Formats: sequence, C-alpha cells, structure tokens
Amino acid sequence: ISVSLRDGDAPHVVAHDIAHEVGHAYDQTHLTDADRRAYLVRRGVPDAVWLSEADSDYGVGAGDFAEVFALCHAASPDFRGTLAPRPENACELLPQEAL
Repeated sequence: ISVSLRDGDAPHVVAHDIAHEVGHAYDQTHLTDADRRAYLVRRGVPDAVWLSEADSDYGVGAGDFAEVFALCHAASPDFRGTLAPRPENACELLPQEAL
C-alpha cells in the first residue's frame, strides 16, 4: 500500500487515506463476489458496478467500500464517496469480520 502525503495534511486526512487503502486491501484479500453483492444491497445500490476503469473509484462499489471502511476504522469528517450518501453508522455496513 502506498499513500502520498502533502505538506499540511491534517492527521485525520492521513488516517482516513490510510484506512481507505487498507479497505481496498481487505476487499481484495477477503471479500467474495457474494460479499460484494450483499454490501451493495446494504448500501441501497444493488445494481452498482464494483470496479471501473475511471480515474476515481469513489462512484463504484470498491471505492465506496473503502470509504465506509475508512469511516469505521479512522473517524473522520471526510467522506469522498459518491455512490451513496455518507452512512450514519459505517461499521454496521461492513462484514462482521472487517470490524
């Protein structure tokens, strides 16, 4: 995992960015296609694509999962996801094993 930092990044931004990338790693090593479909249903976007060739991942399932994972594991006011609204309780959306 590589995370680039900018001078002046607030600690919560750095923590969020690291947790986002760890969320991607968790997805790649632990989630099955069935887990991904179930997550999208919980987020209210069952027909969303998981991956995309777009420059940003915030509008697809993988990026949303990473953002929700980050909210659960590194409390932050930031949420960059565009697939679905910022959840009230991010941890409730994750598989139990991801907590």
